[in-house]
Amino acid sequence: MIIKTKISEAEYIKLVFLLSYRRPVRIFSTLLGLSLIIFALVTDAEHAQIRALIFGLFFVVLVPILIYSGAKRRYSANLRLQEEIEYEFTDDRMMQRAASFTAERGQEHIK
Repeated sequence: MIIKTKISEAEYIKLVFLLSYRRPVRIFSTLLGLSLIIFALVTDAEHAQIRALIFGLFFVVLVPILIYSGAKRRYSANLRLQEEIEYEFTDDRMMQRAASFTAERGQEHIK
């Protein structure tokens, strides 16, 4: 059996976001950011309002921008991510072939 795959930049960025937001710390920080923004909108204390808004926007806006730009930069820098990869499965081996590499694994390494 032969399978050919190629991951696009958009798919890679989506994967990075999905993996990033699966982590409990990232979910907690986003919820914290949303809470801080809500707090900033309903409180009367001006200094607390500004600090809460800044930290809330950091977690809700800046962190996703950093994740996006990092994923975009990593995709552009890694040529192997941009190649079409062909996987060939036989009874006892799995072979990977692309323009820049070839790999072969025995059945004991395939799970």
